[in-house]
Amino acid sequence: MGVAAACFAAAFRRSAFWVTEHVAGSSDPTVAASNLAVAERLAIIGGALVLAWLLARTSMRLARSRLGLAQLAAAARGEGAAPSLGCTLLHSGSTWIATAGMLSIGRESAIIETGGAIGAAVAGSDAPRRPSLIAAGVAAAFAAAYHAPLSAVVYVEGHIGIRDSRRSLIYGLIGAASGYTTAELALGGEAVLPGLERLDGSVVGFAALGVVPAIVASLLFRWLRERFPRVDSGGIARAHWVAAALAVGLVGAFPKATGNGLEALRSAATSPTMQLVLAMVVVKMIATVATLRSGVPGGVFSPSLAVGAGAAMAALLVCGASPSRAGELWGAALVAMAAAITISLRSPLLGALVVAELCGDPKVLPLTIVAAVVASVADHGFVAAAKRLAGKGVPAVVDDADG
Repeated sequence: MGVAAACFAAAFRRSAFWVTEHVAGSSDPTVAASNLAVAERLAIIGGALVLAWLLARTSMRLARSRLGLAQLAAAARGEGAAPSLGCTLLHSGSTWIATAGMLSIGRESAIIETGGAIGAAVAGSDAPRRPSLIAAGVAAAFAAAYHAPLSAVVYVEGHIGIRDSRRSLIYGLIGAASGYTTAELALGGEAVLPGLERLDGSVVGFAALGVVPAIVASLLFRWLRERFPRVDSGGIARAHWVAAALAVGLVGAFPKATGNGLEALRSAATSPTMQLVLAMVVVKMIATVATLRSGVPGGVFSPSLAVGAGAAMAALLVCGASPSRAGELWGAALVAMAAAITISLRSPLLGALVVAELCGDPKVLPLTIVAAVVASVADHGFVAAAKRLAGKGVPAVVDDADG
């Protein structure tokens, strides 16, 4: 099952990149979009959104309640119906179209959801084993997609919510190990992001300055995801039209905001410019929310990394940091990513750990731990303030975009 999830993750990414490269000359969507004329870019992105939306609607109509990460998490806890593998593959196909079509969306949620659905399919009618196999499938897919086996276990234990089942935890460990091993040994896996060149006082100083804007941007990103449908008082259908127009128009106008954000992050690690980091934090934030609210399924894990890192780097550049100090700026970006994941998925342990695994660099771990703690405290304060103002807090539930 871990092998199947890892192979699906690799096939999903590579096939989408192959299409992008043959259409626009590069597997990097930020470069591919820049290679196209504006009219071509808008046509491709708009067409991909329409096709992805149609396929998503079809999968949801067929699956009814047996679809999505939230439903998958419930099934992993033994509280819901088993996910439909066929409908999940259709749903993932919608995200694949959006990825190949260079929309601003996280692609790994489809991989994680499919991994869990594979686990449910392996369990078949064996209801007692189904939650454990779903947990194993989710962990295997997460580990393969993000090069992060330890974070995969944290994700299923805390975020999916299987901590009360020892068997599910054991299956999750096995799934994470098999998915990661398959990706590393058989599929040529490697660290998702560059690590730190060095860790010194200047990196720590940059990180301390950058974490606050990263927290603010991440809170705003989450708030927009939760509130965007309410922008139109005339009804949700009209809001979806607004979202679709924003999703296509913003990415068409700012090609650096295409993709899930990882490609932009890799560019920012070596060549941080104000144009690039603003595209990561401002345009990526709005375009990703708009794409999700237009009805295209996808995730926010990778976009959250880009938003947090972009906010930190933009603030530092505004304060006078030179783009030539790419090492210090990238160190601040890595720490900002820990804060961003803490807030986006409401999981400080995941935020502290996953960035070190994404870049394969354990020396960043002390800084990401501190950033995750600070972000968690800030998030609790934000939720408390929202509760006092609105009479209710932000529900700590698994969202379908939490991947």
